[in-house]
Amino acid sequence: MRNYLYDTNMLYIGFTDDDPMVGATYTTVEPGRDDHAYWNGTSWDIPTPVALTLEEEKIKRIQEVREFWGEIIQSLIVDTAEFELDTWAIQTAEWTRWINDNTVATPYADRLALIRGINRVVLLGKIGVKVLDIAGAQGSLHKKEDDINAATTTAEVKAISLM
Repeated sequence: MRNYLYDTNMLYIGFTDDDPMVGATYTTVEPGRDDHAYWNGTSWDIPTPVALTLEEEKIKRIQEVREFWGEIIQSLIVDTAEFELDTWAIQTAEWTRWINDNTVATPYADRLALIRGINRVVLLGKIGVKVLDIAGAQGSLHKKEDDINAATTTAEVKAISLM
């Protein structure tokens, strides 16, 4: 049976048809050739990195930006119950109307404030902070996507920071 041997970094170093050495890291599954160094029996084959096209760099960077800002947005809602998330559209709509005219009716927010025992203005302020924090993160994400899409070289794409 052929045994494929690996070094301490789990890089493939060769094979033997004999019993492997005691303490050696080995498997009977033949390693595939991928983007890692590969021992061909006499020397290491180290693949040359393939440069991505501009469009591929843009796709890659947008994925990185979305992951980064997605984590920030998730951190803003991580402790929020699902049923609460379901009411954010109502709360946002009431806050938006109220911010434009503080005499407008806000029945949902009023009921929440009453039950919580806090002033409706305080509650609407809390809703506003939540709305603006998420809008700020979304706006930052969209700005980064716009910058990436406007880039004309891979160097420009790589230079765009996540933050």
